[in-house]
Amino acid sequence: MRRICGILLCFLTLTACGGGGGSGGGSGETVTRSIVGGWGFIYLESTCREAYHFRNDDSMEINSGDEIVSGTYTFQDTITGTDRHKMVINLLADNLGADCLGDNGDDSMSAGTVYIQFDTPTQISWYSDSTGGEPLITMARLSDVPMSEAPYLALSGATAANERDTIQLSADTDALTGVYAWTQVSGPAATLRRADTLTAEVTLPSVNADTSVLFSFQVTLADGSTHSDLIAVNVSAFMDISAINFQDPALAECVADNAARTSSVDAGELTALSCDNVTDSGGIGRLVNLTSLSLRNGALASLSPILRLQRLETLDLSGDLSLPCDQLADIETTLANITEFTLEDSCIVHNAIELGAVGFDAAVDESRGRIYVSVPSRQHIAIIGVEEARIIDTIPLGGEPYGIDISIDGTVLYAAVRGTDSVAVIELDSLTVSAIPLQNQTDSLQLYDVVEGAPNRVFVSARSSFAYIVQIDLAQSNLLTRVADSRIIRGDPRLTRSPDHAALYVSESYSPNSLYKLNLLNQSAPIVLEDNHGDVWNTSTMSVNIDSTRIALGSGQVLRTGSFIEQGRVTLGMSVPSRIENHFFVLDDESNIQIFDFGSLLETGRVSLDCDYGDTGRMAVFNSDQSFMLLQEDVVCIRRPVPRLAGM
Repeated sequence: MRRICGILLCFLTLTACGGGGGSGGGSGETVTRSIVGGWGFIYLESTCREAYHFRNDDSMEINSGDEIVSGTYTFQDTITGTDRHKMVINLLADNLGADCLGDNGDDSMSAGTVYIQFDTPTQISWYSDSTGGEPLITMARLSDVPMSEAPYLALSGATAANERDTIQLSADTDALTGVYAWTQVSGPAATLRRADTLTAEVTLPSVNADTSVLFSFQVTLADGSTHSDLIAVNVSAFMDISAINFQDPALAECVADNAARTSSVDAGELTALSCDNVTDSGGIGRLVNLTSLSLRNGALASLSPILRLQRLETLDLSGDLSLPCDQLADIETTLANITEFTLEDSCIVHNAIELGAVGFDAAVDESRGRIYVSVPSRQHIAIIGVEEARIIDTIPLGGEPYGIDISIDGTVLYAAVRGTDSVAVIELDSLTVSAIPLQNQTDSLQLYDVVEGAPNRVFVSARSSFAYIVQIDLAQSNLLTRVADSRIIRGDPRLTRSPDHAALYVSESYSPNSLYKLNLLNQSAPIVLEDNHGDVWNTSTMSVNIDSTRIALGSGQVLRTGSFIEQGRVTLGMSVPSRIENHFFVLDDESNIQIFDFGSLLETGRVSLDCDYGDTGRMAVFNSDQSFMLLQEDVVCIRRPVPRLAGM
């Protein structure tokens, strides 16, 4: 009862809170009224009732939640020339129960003066002054029996609903029988049915803005005594369809078309919706009266907005291969009215596998269902089973593995191992390990990356201010030669082969970044192309398209591989090329993967990820471009489709 106690305390210190402001007053007539009985109001935010009971013996009781405060009052019954009756209140005792606002402070020993105006025989307003000002609070008539004396009476039902909804309000009288009567006390007119029973049915009004409607239940006993209580219903107005912020333009256009076809204006008038190619259902939760929803051939990463559609009976999500398994399970358990649910046989799961230390590089072995991750500080390569979603084995190397690469024929994993000045060769069927010593040909022991650029030709880089790119010719007894015209390559050189095995691309991370193309059709792998100084940046990420004619950089630049002339730009970020189509995948700064066409550079799709475990060091795409792997510091995050029943 913080509100009224604040009023009383204000009167103790200032005599009046609100102040005059206006002449007011009656017409000169003499009026006599009685305050005796019960009066109350509802805290709309909590639907908790606060009641004030005034007895004939000048005692009073205030009931707010679990709090009972008792005291005395004096009331000026008869007034002349004014509309307001003076009342002095003294609060003497408090049971210290929690009030409607959750406060259990002691409200005893408070006192003050207020002025009561009878708006109607069943409604009063409290003022801080005898004239003028706004009402401090407005109360409706209640039972004349306070909480400490009244028989059991409890009201229940929906306390929040949308306009035009039909709800039920129920009274529990604990076997107290008599004549029952539900009435509306305030708010826009609602329709009451079965108002003479314990359970009334109410159809809420159409409204233009959020409001509340107050109802009273009264039972009249055989002896003529009455007992009553109040219940408030917060009524939400539907938003105009044109004002809803749909996140997906395709969904916005589809909803607008459906609304025009059905002459629907507000969100509550649409009951059926069918849209194709939707990628974001944001905003659809406003259409709460939908009973039928079809979002075919979409790419929905989140189904949360659909969970608000409690009246859905049919839901069609067929053709969507991006549906998260856990949220599909939520729909099946939350939307109890659905009788027809159409969807694909697979759904998406995200697996997070902890490495125990920061990983550096990763390679996907689709034929064996594995992902290999180099973990330098642990001096091993972790083997992750994709289906198992865990580390199934490790390969100790006796040094720190950095860059790794699966051979072109898929039988061997190469690893650049620091501390050994060698490249580890791991037979993937047996996991046996051998080593190829580099004899300091890189001129640095800080080995960095390794790639088989063409069959039986392995290339190694090292991290240093002065280091060389070395070729290992497996067909010539591991013959070592310096390539790239014996050019010193500085910084952290990354290596990327072209799909046609005709070129090797080398990045140089010194400022400004540089990019080199090595011709693998020549056994000495000379530099045949390099960027103009300062033209490129963020070359640590290089994605070469399937026909080897374009290369995308982490800067978002897309270059022609024959000239390094910039073709255009896309979103900057780490990227990987598709192995089956002429497009590439870019990880943006919002954990989304954007799909771009290498020819037009237009975005053709988007994939949402639930991966947020740190900076991404490596990314891979596999499983016909349906699965993604992100190496994020000490975690490997995998997004993949699984059979729906297994994922749920």
